[in-house]
Amino acid sequence: MFFKKLNLLIYMNTIKSRSFTIGKIMIEEEFEVSDIEIAPVPPQNGLVAFASFHLDKRFFVGSVAIFTSPATPGGFRLVYPTKMGTCCFRPISREVGELIQRNVVARYQELLKELIHDEEDLHEATKRNRRRT
Repeated sequence: MFFKKLNLLIYMNTIKSRSFTIGKIMIEEEFEVSDIEIAPVPPQNGLVAFASFHLDKRFFVGSVAIFTSPATPGGFRLVYPTKMGTCCFRPISREVGELIQRNVVARYQELLKELIHDEEDLHEATKRNRRRT
C-alpha cells in the first residue's frame, strides 16, 4: 500500500547560507538539517505529507506540512505548525526557509521514487505469480 508507515531517519545535509556583514565583521552562517523524517498522508486539498527534522542537532522541528504548490519552485511548499493562531516555529530569513524547503522536498521526492520502485516491484511479482498459476 502506498501510504504505509515509514521510519526514515537517514538523511543528513549540512547547509551553508549566504554570508553577510554586520559593520566590518563578516559572518557566515552554517547549520545542519538532519534526520529528515517524512510521513505521507492521503492527498487532501494539496496536503501530501508531514515532515520533521533536526536543526543543528539542537532543535527538533515537527508537524511541518508539505503541500503541493505549482506556483513555487520545486512544486511544493512547507507550512510550519501553529497553535491557536500562534506560530510555533518558522524560519526568520527567506534564505534559510528556502534551504530547509529544498532539503525536505528533496527527501520527499526520494521517498516517492522509493515507493514507486517498490510498487513496480510488487506489481511485477504479482504478474509473475499469476502467470505461474
